[in-house]
Amino acid sequence: MGDTAPIRKILAFINAAGSFDEPAVPPNYGLRELVGDKTGRWAMTVTKNWRLTFIKIDEATIADLDWRTITDGYDHAPLAGGSSR
Repeated sequence: MGDTAPIRKILAFINAAGSFDEPAVPPNYGLRELVGDKTGRWAMTVTKNWRLTFIKIDEATIADLDWRTITDGYDHAPLAGGSSR
């Protein structure tokens, strides 16, 4: 990923959030809890084919941030609630 602006923007948005639920509203980055072998991880869309994944510690803390392409399999796990997207 050459342009770091999208990841900087999403990290600033997360940092400014007043609660964990705030990033789930517009400009919705697709905040979702992953399931299956990725249970316990959350994902947000950085760009069309890049995802930021992390673990929720509590309402104000996330950890173990990682970014993955959809080819790494992070977009193929079904969303919580049974929907595939």
